[in-house]
This record gives sequence, C-alpha cells and structure tokens, in this order.
Amino acid sequence: MSRKKVYYDIYESPQSEHSRPSYHVRVAKSDLIDFQRIKRNIASQCTASEGDISLSVDQLSCNMANEVGSGNRFHIEGIGYFYLIIEAEPASSAKSINNHQIRVRTVGFTPDKILMSRLAGIDFYRSPIKRHSASTTYAEKQLILKDFFKHHGSITRAEFQTLLGLTRTTAIRQLNELCKGPSAIFNKEGARNSPVYIPLTTSSFWKD
Repeated sequence: MSRKKVYYDIYESPQSEHSRPSYHVRVAKSDLIDFQRIKRNIASQCTASEGDISLSVDQLSCNMANEVGSGNRFHIEGIGYFYLIIEAEPASSAKSINNHQIRVRTVGFTPDKILMSRLAGIDFYRSPIKRHSASTTYAEKQLILKDFFKHHGSITRAEFQTLLGLTRTTAIRQLNELCKGPSAIFNKEGARNSPVYIPLTTSSFWKD
C-alpha cells in the first residue's frame, strides 16, 4: 500500500494583545469524499452491492441515533466511539437551568486504536498554496466562492472553512457577517445546529 500524503499549512494562533505569537498546523488541502464514491469503493472490494451498503448504513444510522439519543456511547469496531454532546444557554446559577433549556449541540467522536493504527505512515508536506483568512483578498474570496457555487446550491460552515482556509471560529464569524446588512451575500437557512448558507442572488457579489 502506498504511503498517504497530506498537505498542511501553518497558522498564527489567536493571542491576547501582549502575548508572544504562537503557531499551529492544520490540514490545508482536503476533498469531500461523498457517499456515492464510498459505496463504489466498498462494493469493488467485497461481495456487497451498493444497495446492500446503503441499507446497512441506513440501519446503522438509525441504531446510532437510538443509542446515542439515549445517552449511550456507540462503538463501531475499527472506527471509534460516538457520543452525545449537549449544551444550554449561559446561566447565572445552576438553579436557573431547567430541562427545557437543554439541547443537543453535536455528536462527538473518538477514534479507536484500530483506526489510528491505519493512519500511521502519513507523509506531511507544506502546502504551496496559502489561503489564510488574513491574506485572502475580497477578489480571491469571490473567485473561490463563485467557482464553488457553479456546482452547489448551498454551502455549510465546514465547507466554507475548508475552502478559505479558516479556523472554525473565524468561519462562523465571517458567515454571520456575510448574512447581515446591505452587503450580505448569503441567506442562512436550516436547523440552528446545522445551518446552510444560500447565495443571495440580489447581491452584486455574485454578478459577473
């Protein structure tokens, strides 16, 4: 099996005003591998058909939702552990939090030893393309987003973050800004915990 290759870039970590700068690395180049491609890959490697795989994954999802939704940890051997993460609005005292204020934040994931062992042998390379939030110009951002929306009707926070090489916090802040005021370019739609952003066609941002 050939060694895996991953590109990374170096980012300055957020600091207080008088702190010395520090830096962290993140994956700089990644593609979205959709379920259709995954099904084709698995079907070519075993006797299960793509239909069999779809049905199995659908049942796996239902079982996971049932168990994780009951507060249990859900383990898939060779992949990892899934568990519920909940939240509530900030409160001044424990007594002011009640059952109706609790909501699901997300599903957490911890890889198991088998998956981590299969990630051994990665070669890391510094990305030749740097798309840091501070250095991405308006024109570059416009070009990247317009190219993305040639093939998509909406964008998620994760996709926006990856496309522009942003941190999660910066991506959320920029998306919120891009949905407000006279210069808005997106409409925010969908569930609170998993919104999607749809181009605002009246914005000059999308005009040729």
